[in-house]
Amino acid sequence: MRLRPYLLTRFAALAALVALFCQLGLASNAEAAQKQKAQSQPSSPFEQPITLRASQVLPRALLKGRFHTVEENVRNDGYLNSYTLRSNFGSFRAVSTALLSTRIDEINAMAAMQNVSQSQEFGKKLAEGGESVVKGAVNLISDPLNTLGSAASGVGKLFTRANERMTGNSTSKYEEKGMSNITGFARTKREYAKAFGVDPYSTSPTLQTALDNVARAGFAGGLTAMALKALIPGGVGLVVSSVGGVNWLNDFDVAAPPTELHSANRERLKRMGLPPDLADRFIENDEYTPTQQTLLAMALDKMAHTKDKAEFVRLACTTSNQDQALFRQRMAQMYAGYDSAVGRIDRFVALGHLVGAKTASGKIVLCFPLDYLFWTERTANAVRDMSADMARSGVNSVELWITGQTSPKARKALQDLKIDLHERCGQQLLRERI
Repeated sequence: MRLRPYLLTRFAALAALVALFCQLGLASNAEAAQKQKAQSQPSSPFEQPITLRASQVLPRALLKGRFHTVEENVRNDGYLNSYTLRSNFGSFRAVSTALLSTRIDEINAMAAMQNVSQSQEFGKKLAEGGESVVKGAVNLISDPLNTLGSAASGVGKLFTRANERMTGNSTSKYEEKGMSNITGFARTKREYAKAFGVDPYSTSPTLQTALDNVARAGFAGGLTAMALKALIPGGVGLVVSSVGGVNWLNDFDVAAPPTELHSANRERLKRMGLPPDLADRFIENDEYTPTQQTLLAMALDKMAHTKDKAEFVRLACTTSNQDQALFRQRMAQMYAGYDSAVGRIDRFVALGHLVGAKTASGKIVLCFPLDYLFWTERTANAVRDMSADMARSGVNSVELWITGQTSPKARKALQDLKIDLHERCGQQLLRERI
């Protein structure tokens, strides 16, 4: 009788233990069934862009400097990276590594502008020219440009279908207009921009405000750009060097009036044999800054022996936002770089809704200024469309050159398609470090 409570307790413990084992077995069986089901389902052939790390995709000069820091999280839309840039002059969102490099150059230039405008020498020079107007130039810090936003860039649309855009505007939306041109202030501003090594047609409102402030003081005080250069820290000339390794603004006179740039570009297109109406559509597309339009036209003009440039310009005319404008400018420069440094390009060819180049041997060359390419469904469809066009032309050799890198899945997919991939080609084709 004394053993009964003890036995009952042991039986209860044993029953509980058996129940636990049963539960574990059922859970194990459920997990195994779920795992087997997942393995039986085919994995998606596509991938979604992931958040990248700035420290892993950027060189140190871009990552952090005296006046800026790039946040670690980098968003990507499958093609271009979207960076958040913190600086002494506000916060910026830069879509593409190329634009990030430009914004950092502008930040360094604004720091130089601030040093000059606050210097005693600057005030003295203005006082010597008449009334001292330093006050308007001292505060170069303004509201930030586009802090955060969607990671999707306007370039993604280029890998689907872009609606052709017609415009009757004769000037870019990024040009100075009105009385500033009549009074001569616009020219002073362009010359000051040139002295500081920045684009007078920059799309950054922050830089434009800084330029306005220092140029307004200099214009009112009669301080010439040559006199300004002597005041820039480091002596005469530009002290703000490009973190990207090359400054395309040295390739032409950015201080020239935009009307002269448009006229020169129209003449370049005429030499290429483009139909006048196509040339007009390109010149009148106000999404391009005068600088972007000039660099694109100059790149095509350098390829004197290349035929069918109308194919490239025709697609360039469909540009409908700044992401696309910068993308197509750099794409033209990449093709020009390939033509001079790698092999001759015989002609341009339309491929789907993009444009490629063909060598004399029949090889197709694709140059895209991409930051990080993921194998998304959109990319796969774009490659399929281009492949169909190339198959009809009897092409069996393809090279893809990109300024950035690809995901392992994208690299494998391109290899399976027998596409010869060249990554990180900015230095070879564009003379850039980025």
